[in-house]
Amino acid sequence: MTTHNRFRNKVLASKATLFVAICACLLMWAPTMPFVEAIQSEATPDLFFGRWLQEHVKPSWSVLMALVLYAFIGFLLTAFNNAFNIIRVKISAPTFIYFLLVSAIVFIHYITPGDVASIAFIWAVYFLCKSYENENASPNVFYAFMFLGLGSFFFPHLIYLVPVFWVGMFDFKSLNIRSFFASLLGVIFPYLFLATFASATGRMEYLLTPVTEMAEFYPLFEGITPERAVAFLLMTLLAACSMLHYWHTEYEDKVKTRNYIKFLILLAFVCLLFVSLQPIFFVDVMPILIMVTSILAAHYFVLTDTRRANIVFIGFLIGVVALFAANMVYLAKA
Repeated sequence: MTTHNRFRNKVLASKATLFVAICACLLMWAPTMPFVEAIQSEATPDLFFGRWLQEHVKPSWSVLMALVLYAFIGFLLTAFNNAFNIIRVKISAPTFIYFLLVSAIVFIHYITPGDVASIAFIWAVYFLCKSYENENASPNVFYAFMFLGLGSFFFPHLIYLVPVFWVGMFDFKSLNIRSFFASLLGVIFPYLFLATFASATGRMEYLLTPVTEMAEFYPLFEGITPERAVAFLLMTLLAACSMLHYWHTEYEDKVKTRNYIKFLILLAFVCLLFVSLQPIFFVDVMPILIMVTSILAAHYFVLTDTRRANIVFIGFLIGVVALFAANMVYLAKA
């Protein structure tokens, strides 16, 4: 191992990495507590579930709930990597990167519809990956799309990932007539329960509101702010470096792993495109984008032994600190 690569490898391979990430996460979350109301003012437009959260969850509890939820997702990322061997070694690098990113982007430091939807999203991706070249893929496909439909209860625009999941099924060789109809049934299944509940309680808005919100779009580029633009730039650069690394070294991975990474790249690209066109949904899409990008970036940093990767990794750490500092300065002046 060359000298200039030792820092990156020591950080990512160390047993203390996760502990350091958790400490850094707590240190970056604590200063945002007094600014929670200012942070919530950056919220996504009037989503039904978002209104419910703001009406029923106190700001301080909202921050704590988001912290617990992000911690849970972080450990799910490590389990996801270990289940599918995307990085070929059992390592906590995806969680390390994830914790740093959700801590630096302070405008997601409260519970949002996108946070809750991201839990359903990671389970949807998990079950879709389990369908890879499975002769009886329909059950896993059903569960994948069921979680996708469930997530759209909270963040309705998540439903637009359905075609992306169909592309993933094609690459995973799990797309056939049975699995296609299983996917449709999976998406519809949660709404059948919601329709039954809405009908029984006489509150049909519980069913109609998510459906109508799926079709709501805002003028292009509305909601863009300097602090969102900087965070988006960091995520774009990190994702782009990870994608370029994959395209240059994909031959080193097994075919199965390549298809997994191609699917994650497609998800990251779609999320980046959506946020660039509809930045008003920044706080809801960002938790999902961070999840996907963390896995791609971990694959890049862990499996690349070049000076360029070391420079990008150090640049990433500096970018995280700079982004957090800039966001805190903005909040202090708000």
